[in-house]
Amino acid sequence: MRTPKNQSPLRAIILIVSVFALVVFVRSESVHSFALTMAPSPVRSFSLLYTERASSVKSRFLKAQTINITKTGAPKENNLASREAMIPFRPRFVAPQPPYSIILVGDSFIAERFGPHLEKLLGGYASTTVHREGIYSTGLSRQDYFDWEEKIVTLIEERQPNIVIVMFGANDAQDAVRKDGTAVNYYGKDWDPEYGARIARFLQVMREGNRNRTVIWIGNPIPRGEKYRLKMERLNRLYKQETEKVPQAFFIDTWDALKNEEGIYSAFLPDENNIQKRARSSDGIHTTEFGAALLARYVVNAIIHKIPFEEFVLPKEIRGEASTSLPYSPESP
Repeated sequence: MRTPKNQSPLRAIILIVSVFALVVFVRSESVHSFALTMAPSPVRSFSLLYTERASSVKSRFLKAQTINITKTGAPKENNLASREAMIPFRPRFVAPQPPYSIILVGDSFIAERFGPHLEKLLGGYASTTVHREGIYSTGLSRQDYFDWEEKIVTLIEERQPNIVIVMFGANDAQDAVRKDGTAVNYYGKDWDPEYGARIARFLQVMREGNRNRTVIWIGNPIPRGEKYRLKMERLNRLYKQETEKVPQAFFIDTWDALKNEEGIYSAFLPDENNIQKRARSSDGIHTTEFGAALLARYVVNAIIHKIPFEEFVLPKEIRGEASTSLPYSPESP
């Protein structure tokens, strides 16, 4: 039976779209990275949504394949080889030993509310001292405005810490300006490599003079609004990517720390008595004192998963239920 001529162009279009969708599915990670550099538009939103779903499907498929290999009774060495091929190499982490001297640095998150709460909780452990340095409106994007590399070198020389905790991002979703005034456009293809190199350099500077110094990079919690959410996802991805390349460094993902029971952003969260309290500021980015306390407890739980601090000496009524509130769930043991 002959196909009507008017159906041929339609079939050709369907075939082209199907092939394009398949290519994007296979290369979803690369396409997602490219889409992040695009200016806001319906095409960008659709691309991000499609690639996120594609990556999720592929991740579940690989996990199912790993489980299936184990169940089929394949040789043990083959199972191990298959799993190692899918799991990227991570440098071995060795926990620092007490006494702990901690420097806590960052932007407005560290300067107020969250920073002081985290400082108090960490300082509540025996044999632990904490120095906090939070500077408003700073980050790694505007080297012409404030140079954190110079600042951290000075702090390390003065304090000689064996742990440095970092949190940036609230001010960094913008053009990356260099000291000489030249800039890399935030929506351009060179921004991710430029900003990633700045993270890598900052990690290197923090460990100069003491390769055993531990660096902890705290990611940003989910914000309100899709536009800012996509910016923070982009930054968190780069922080995690660069931190995982460095021995004695680890990334703390706080994206889910201040979500509600439905798994989405909420300005209000329940306290220990299940009473709803405001946890986020009116800007949808920062935290209230209550939200800061929740986030600080979440981060401390993540840290003690890696570093076995000694006895907690801060009174319970001051520190709160830091050991049980908002349990941290690492990706791997």
